[in-house]
Amino acid sequence: MQGESLYVSVHIAYYDKNHVLGFVRNISDIENERIRNERSNFFLKSLLDNLPIATIVKDINDRGKYLVWNKKAAEMVNTDASHIIGKREEDFIGKERTDFLVEAEREVIENGKPKSFIKRFTNRDGQTKILSIHKALVCFPKGNERWLVSSSLDITELEMQRKQIELMNRHYMFVMQAIGLISWT
Repeated sequence: MQGESLYVSVHIAYYDKNHVLGFVRNISDIENERIRNERSNFFLKSLLDNLPIATIVKDINDRGKYLVWNKKAAEMVNTDASHIIGKREEDFIGKERTDFLVEAEREVIENGKPKSFIKRFTNRDGQTKILSIHKALVCFPKGNERWLVSSSLDITELEMQRKQIELMNRHYMFVMQAIGLISWT
């Protein structure tokens, strides 16, 4: 291992006043794996936190406690992650949660199949948003660990633009019919 770091674990036991026993164990592989895991965890946390889509992760095995509440989720709901991570939903939302969302999560957890839907949402500031929500279950392949991953995209502006385009199309069709270029059949 020339040029590489060597990690060792040293345990010293005093035999008597004049003798010491020392045990040295090479833990380079273990320590290098820990460092790789730490870097991977940092990368994944940074990636999740900086996604442009609101993303949250709940630990299903730990009664639905939140593990991830990224910056976009905090911005959308106007609640900082520090108030949410490690807590369950009922710790901070109370009864405001709709039966529809509870049922959607239950279905995803029981069936293991992702679910997508569009839902109107009002945040703590009273702003109403239209969200495209996707919920999926992520399971560890060789264990019982299960996480519910939810992502929400604010489509409020897109929905307003869609309605404006539909209105413009209706006006256009009315004008075209009025001048005799098209007829309703």
